[in-house]
Amino acid sequence: AMLDRYEGYPKYYIKSDIDVMTDNGKINCVVYLMAGNIDYEFPDMYYLEIISKGYEHTSLDKKYLYDALIYTADMGAIV
Repeated sequence: AMLDRYEGYPKYYIKSDIDVMTDNGKINCVVYLMAGNIDYEFPDMYYLEIISKGYEHTSLDKKYLYDALIYTADMGAIV
């Protein structure tokens, strides 16, 4: 519920539970999926910093974050 306000739930995204296989077995995760046909927008800097810190905290490769920003630009994102 805490992430809902950051993720634009339920206006921009819907929540769904999925099972993810990890090296330690299957875990259940909550994911946010785009809700319908909406215009792409770049995240504001505050949100981007929060996401970036989350990548660092969980040792995720920021390449995925950068790829998502490039994809957003390619989709004609509103600045």
